[in-house]
Amino acid sequence: MTKKTTRTTRKETPFTNTGKAIKRKDMTIIADSTEYTILKDYRFEAATTMEYLSGYGMNCYNAILRFGNHVIFAAMNYKGETLAAIYEFAEEPHEDFGRIECRIRLVELADATFEDAGHAAAWAFGRLEHS
Repeated sequence: MTKKTTRTTRKETPFTNTGKAIKRKDMTIIADSTEYTILKDYRFEAATTMEYLSGYGMNCYNAILRFGNHVIFAAMNYKGETLAAIYEFAEEPHEDFGRIECRIRLVELADATFEDAGHAAAWAFGRLEHS
């Protein structure tokens, strides 16, 4: 005796263009109460957490490094370009949340691209040494 199996097909929702495009010439915009900067086709949050960055664009090419009161974030965009950002802590850890959950603010973005996350981090370390 064989069992009959039935397959249900999923109904796909078609893509609809809402007309809410972000123009790349507008480097800093505010949408949905979130402020961010787009640089070289990558979205850098103006205020975020290390925890959020660790899951945002999670791949083996990105790097997040805590350096004192700063966080260095190196990320690769879809073109294969590695970018660098420097964040600083905006709050201190509390008994209810740790350092990884503290808010950080975007301080500086590199205006160049890098060979890899290590070179991007080296740029950031150099900037932080001179500040």
